[in-house]
Amino acid sequence: TNAAYIAASPFYGKTLKPALLVHGVKDDIVPISQSVLLSKLLSDRGIDHIFFPLPEGDHGGNGAPAAIREELNTTMLEWIRKYSRKRPG
Repeated sequence: TNAAYIAASPFYGKTLKPALLVHGVKDDIVPISQSVLLSKLLSDRGIDHIFFPLPEGDHGGNGAPAAIREELNTTMLEWIRKYSRKRPG
């Protein structure tokens, strides 16, 4: 395995952070299996995360149904509220 790949990959990270994983089911650039593997790793290590597959979505999410995109928007907003740090002042 390439050392640069390992260094850049969150899968091999030593300090995993909460993650919102959004992945198009029809992504032809990055296989959805990569998000499945990362989701399992986060689960195994007790790291808070959400795995949100986009049915019919491609690499950028295009093609996902409008109702799913709305659900994703709500999920992202809740995630941001949960994990954003309030800035003083």
